Amino acid sequence: MQFDASGFFGRVNNVDLEATGVELELTAKPTKGLDFIAAIGYVDSRYKNYLNTETGIDLSDNRVPLSPQFTYNLAAQYRSPGGIFARAELRGYGLTYFDDDNQIKQSPYAVFNARIGYEQPKYGVYLYANNLFDTRYITSGFLFPPPSGTVGFGDPFTFGVQVRSNL
Repeated sequence: MQFDASGFFGRVNNVDLEATGVELELTAKPTKGLDFIAAIGYVDSRYKNYLNTETGIDLSDNRVPLSPQFTYNLAAQYRSPGGIFARAELRGYGLTYFDDDNQIKQSPYAVFNARIGYEQPKYGVYLYANNLFDTRYITSGFLFPPPSGTVGFGDPFTFGVQVRSNL
């Protein structure tokens, strides 16, 4: 769907896009129960031959929405033979656009999550904290009403208890 000049959806338009990327993942197990995990990804995704037929604006070479340029994940996780579990992770996202015009964007950001608990094969109890440093980031956005934008934000710092059962 395309937005017309008033900000409402117009007709469906087929466009060409080109996406090239790479992702690398690595897991190290230096000792029993301890895992170090690292992953990084990069994607260059751009529109090719994209003319918005509602507005007449040429959007060729703009970045494709909802496709961060890079992502990464770093984590350390431990599971003891007695059932103690702990995990800390850093998840990062590169520059991300949310509209075809590339006007609404989120600069690179990272969130830190942590979890500790006790688990057995059929159940688990955990304390968790997500977005521990309360990073503010955009998860969605569009131009409405024009020329203003409307955005949605990611979850703030959250914590809680999780109980898992596989009975």
